[in-house]
Amino acid sequence: MQKILYLAHMFYLGLNEDENVPLIDEEFEAWEFGPVSPTLYHHVKSFGYNNIPKTAFLFKKDIDREETEYHMLEDTYKKVKDKSALELVRITHWDQGAWAAVYVEGTRHIKIPNKMILDEFRARKTIPK
Repeated sequence: MQKILYLAHMFYLGLNEDENVPLIDEEFEAWEFGPVSPTLYHHVKSFGYNNIPKTAFLFKKDIDREETEYHMLEDTYKKVKDKSALELVRITHWDQGAWAAVYVEGTRHIKIPNKMILDEFRARKTIPK
C-alpha cells in the first residue's frame, strides 16, 4: 500500500508539475523498507501482515470518484496490482530514485522532499516492467 501510494504521488507530482500540488499533504519518509507516509502507516499498522479491510478507510467519507486524485490512485493501482512485493521494492528502491538518495541505514523519519520525488519522475517517466 505504501509503495502504491508513493508511486501515485510521484506520478501526480510529475503530471501536475505546473500546479506544484502534491497528491498527499505530508512528506514521505525514507524507512528501511521504502518510502512511507507516516499517517498511512499509523492508520494501518495494527493490521500487521493481515489484510486491511475496506472499512479501515471509512474515515474518508466524501470520496469524489471524479477527482483527478482518485483517478491517479486508481490508475497507479491498476498498473502495479500484479507486481510482487519484491518487484515493488525494486521500483521504489531504485538506486537513482529519491528514497535511495536520502535513506540512511537504521534511520527513520528522514523526509523525502517532493522536489526529489519529482526529479525521480522525470528520470524514469514510467513504471519499470
